[in-house]
Amino acid sequence: MEFAFIAPVAMIVLLIAVQLAVIGRDAVYLGQLTYQATRWASSQNPSAQCSDVTTYMTSTASPAIQAIISKSGIACGDSTKGVNVTLSCPLTPSACTAGTTRPFGTQVQITVALNVANDTFLPNPFLGIPLPQTLNSTQTAFTNS
Repeated sequence: MEFAFIAPVAMIVLLIAVQLAVIGRDAVYLGQLTYQATRWASSQNPSAQCSDVTTYMTSTASPAIQAIISKSGIACGDSTKGVNVTLSCPLTPSACTAGTTRPFGTQVQITVALNVANDTFLPNPFLGIPLPQTLNSTQTAFTNS
């Protein structure tokens, strides 16, 4: 009798825990990918533009993020895609214009928004608990060349 009452509650708790673990995994992968792309754009390729960053991110993303990219796409400044990338130079905006190489010490900032709506298997909201629809990560680095 007790099992009949506890089993449904335990299953709901288990489903929520698994869903939150998937979202947490995506958040960790997104943070690492943003960090790698920012370091690459500031040190390895100081003239990289947003399209170069999206190409780099697509090639180095984890399998979970690559699945979202293949399903929903990746773009610069397009929030309808699965991954939305923004490249900026907050202190010197002219350093991020096309065709220029950023000088030494230029601040490079990459912001990535990941749409996790396709990576959730529970309805939103589930039992009144809203699940995140978008994960955001921002990383900043300075050019060293």
